[in-house]
Amino acid sequence: MTVYNKLVRDGILDDIQKSGNEFEFQVLEDGAFEDALHKKLQEEVEEVISAEDNESTLEELSDVLEVVKALADLKGSSLKQLEEMRRNKVEEKGAFKERFYLIDVLDGEEEE
Repeated sequence: MTVYNKLVRDGILDDIQKSGNEFEFQVLEDGAFEDALHKKLQEEVEEVISAEDNESTLEELSDVLEVVKALADLKGSSLKQLEEMRRNKVEEKGAFKERFYLIDVLDGEEEE
């Protein structure tokens, strides 16, 4: 027996059943579902970071996006609304195209 204790995509249980294996699962309520999505997001981000090629990176980013979509849905929002918020933030503060990496800022109090 392999113990997973993690959120899985909807089709995974069908795949396990088709393989002839038995399994145990539960349907999560909103609070537990949100917690599980947060853990899944961390898992997927770690997989993005450890991906070794472009194809794997893009596949893992698509998994991150699916988790983000599920979190947005849970909060009564959508990817369309998130995209609008993202665009607004880009207009206000910019994106990451310039690749700026801030080292430090001399505060006014430190000046002589």
